[in-house]
Parts: sequence; structure tokens; C-alpha cells
Amino acid sequence: MTTLKELARPPLAMNECPPAVRRRAARHIAARAENAEQCAELLDMLGLTAEDGLSREE
Repeated sequence: MTTLKELARPPLAMNECPPAVRRRAARHIAARAENAEQCAELLDMLGLTAEDGLSREE
């Protein structure tokens, strides 16, 4: 029997992802957000920051 907990969706936060995945996700959001406020809100929802979008050289 499947429990309700097993059916629950995993959290959206990307804290367990490798830095390269976090960087791509942050850049994808930044490129498609309508404005800075929306970008910050979406990044926050995913547990990302603007710094996640920077490469090591930046």
C-alpha cells in the first residue's frame, strides 16, 4: 500500500545538486525572468541565489 508521504513530490530546493547544475538553473531563470524582482523570487523558491549563476572565474 502506498502512503501519502510516498506520493508527495520531492522538494524543489536544489541544495543537493552539483554546482554546475545550480549555475545552469540560475542562469536559465535569470534569462527568462521578466524583471529582477521576479528573478529573485524564482531563485529563492528553488533555494538558489544570484551567486549560484556565476562561474568560478566571475
